[in-house]
Amino acid sequence: MDADVLTRFQEGTGVFIAEETGRLAGFAMTSEPGAVASGPPRLALDALGDGDGRLFLYGPAAVDPGFQGRGVLTMLLTALSRELRDRFDLGVAFVEAANAKSLAVHRHYGMTAAATFVFDGRDYFVFTFDPAEFAARPNP
Repeated sequence: MDADVLTRFQEGTGVFIAEETGRLAGFAMTSEPGAVASGPPRLALDALGDGDGRLFLYGPAAVDPGFQGRGVLTMLLTALSRELRDRFDLGVAFVEAANAKSLAVHRHYGMTAAATFVFDGRDYFVFTFDPAEFAARPNP
């Protein structure tokens, strides 16, 4: 990801950061459908059949290994859902089928495997979630 793409994420729906005493614990990026016009993000939206509705893309996201298992991703997902719930009806993420850990995480959070697509010979799942429902969860 180059600086221009990062700036578009930051100036759009946002990049959400979790820190502890100045140390980056994790991040979650979000974007509107038009922010990325090709590749897996576009194919994920096309697979849903509603690339121009009230939805946003979630991802990439990552948690520092030293912070894993401490609720960082839950905090990030809750924060971004609370920020975006009034503007969007659906969050959308895509995960490569070979990424078992990420698939397990998205299923753990109750996201719906709503579609699939293939890019560059690799299979992907498209997950969706309601940000209003996620935002209503208690603080971790």
